[in-house]
Amino acid sequence: MRWTTSSLQELVGELRGRRGDTTTVEVKAAAGGYPELAETLCAFANMPDGGTIVLGLDESAGFRPVGLDNLAELERGVAAQAR
Repeated sequence: MRWTTSSLQELVGELRGRRGDTTTVEVKAAAGGYPELAETLCAFANMPDGGTIVLGLDESAGFRPVGLDNLAELERGVAAQAR
């Protein structure tokens, strides 16, 4: 899926309205580095259309954006878990 500013805003609005993730979208703050995603990756791998993991949103703070320091390291950590 290709994300646009409006589609991301719409998604965050939906998550706020639900007050939680969906069966196809998992949100993680990831402010302290890459989170443990093995369970989520396995669940999405078993879904017909997969799923989306959004890093950088704090669910416990109303899906407020959080700063992510080292995006390259975060990306490597997530990719390593997917392997």
